[in-house]
Amino acid sequence: MVGRAPAPLALPPQVSPPTLTAPPPWAYELCLTLLLPPHFSTLLDPLRYAHYPASPPSPSASGEGYIHPAHVSLFVHLPLSHARRIASELTALCALRPNGVGVKLSVPRCAPIASGRGVVLRVHSPALLRLRAELQRHWRAFLSPVGDRGRLEPHVTVSVGLADRRAAEGLRGTVQEEWEQALEAVEVGEGGKRGRKGRGGRGLEGEARGLELWWHGEGGRGRWARAGRWEFGEPAGEVGEEEGKGEEGA
Repeated sequence: MVGRAPAPLALPPQVSPPTLTAPPPWAYELCLTLLLPPHFSTLLDPLRYAHYPASPPSPSASGEGYIHPAHVSLFVHLPLSHARRIASELTALCALRPNGVGVKLSVPRCAPIASGRGVVLRVHSPALLRLRAELQRHWRAFLSPVGDRGRLEPHVTVSVGLADRRAAEGLRGTVQEEWEQALEAVEVGEGGKRGRKGRGGRGLEGEARGLELWWHGEGGRGRWARAGRWEFGEPAGEVGEEEGKGEEGA
């Protein structure tokens, strides 16, 4: 017997309703990602820009060849028809979370794996899985059966669309070497010590600071535009500008 869906998350009395950017005419669905800590982006973005099958983003971040920065997706096919409810519940969720309590996550030294015809970096985060499970319970009535209702295997996509599995395995070895070099460079920069973020032998560790919601275009190379951003413990979200064109990249 299927249980009754939980009631929508209610906004605390002191929190104002969220405001989203206007959906672009090309918007097809919404994608929810973690707001990664800056030191994650510093190491992960160069890997993605180097190996994703397009050129790095242009200065305007709006032309052909744009690559969306490294990210970890929670949901990739959220319906536009529920945008207001999604934004309201994200506002409530983040406002009710204790200030300064982020989502702990780590990218281990052995993170790169071949996935189909691509390469991803595995992300370890029990806290992320708990957060996503909570949202799944509230949103299950409108979640897509393709990916969003199933189990999440957190990752950062480095490359997709390679010729075959063998090519993916070959690139995985290259990415593994580059990932280890990036970790070692950070470790040397910190005086050869393993910092409190756990870089070095254990990989990269930190806390995600919040969530980002994106308007996303149709297809594997749809456009991205920020719809809103929420930081954990903050009373209201922020809106953002268009980011350009890129791939879907779960």
